[in-house]
Amino acid sequence: VLIGNILGTIGAIIFLVTSIVKNKKLIVFIQSFAHFTLIISELISKMFASIVQEIVCLIRNFTIITKKNNKTINIILIIVSFIFGVMINILTKPQGSPWYGPLNGYLGVIATVQFSIVILVSNSMVKIKISQGISGFLWALNFLLATPSLVLPAVINFANSLLSFLVIPYIIKKKALQ
Repeated sequence: VLIGNILGTIGAIIFLVTSIVKNKKLIVFIQSFAHFTLIISELISKMFASIVQEIVCLIRNFTIITKKNNKTINIILIIVSFIFGVMINILTKPQGSPWYGPLNGYLGVIATVQFSIVILVSNSMVKIKISQGISGFLWALNFLLATPSLVLPAVINFANSLLSFLVIPYIIKKKALQ
């Protein structure tokens, strides 16, 4: 549990850095390191539906970085993210959970799907930051509600969410000055 929390904290800190980055390709490059550390953290914490999301995000980021990304690949990854996230959440549900699994298992799925859709359809840094803020909030809840709870990564994800929203006025102001 301690190692999971430490790796989750490192991943969350890396994501925190991206909340102030204003370049789409740099954001996905930096986030790739976070996804890698979070895969290990979530494996230790048995957050299997979240691992699916991290893997899909790593694949998406790789296609963006290598310039092999296109709408078809993104749509396929969004569908895979959703279907496998839901399926894994149901199949690996803790004993005593309802048939559909724990609700917090869906928070990472929603966070990933909505961010992936925004990255697919928009180059607007304001929209990307709004989506990043929503995603950070949902991941924070996911970490907080996990058993065992990953408190520090949750707090850092809440900070990431807040910073993502706070940087928006600066992006708008800078764009207005250009």
